[in-house]
Amino acid sequence: MAAEFGPKYGVNVTAVNPGPVATDMYLSAPEDLRKGMEDTIKNVPAEGRMGTPEDVADIVGFLASEESRWVSGNVVTANGGFLMM
Repeated sequence: MAAEFGPKYGVNVTAVNPGPVATDMYLSAPEDLRKGMEDTIKNVPAEGRMGTPEDVADIVGFLASEESRWVSGNVVTANGGFLMM
């Protein structure tokens, strides 16, 4: 999409791929599922916690700003280092 729409419309296209985020949907999941994630979440390199909607919103806000003008055609993985584990 970045290659197709960028030159044609003068826009940047970047996807955001969030990791575990404490949303209403996650918090309403069965307790055994959430319990199974506890140890993993404690070991997340960035603060040892699950992400918040605000964490992801800050990244999206940056990508929508002029400061991200040189970012396009990427996937930003917003997971606090979860995938490094």
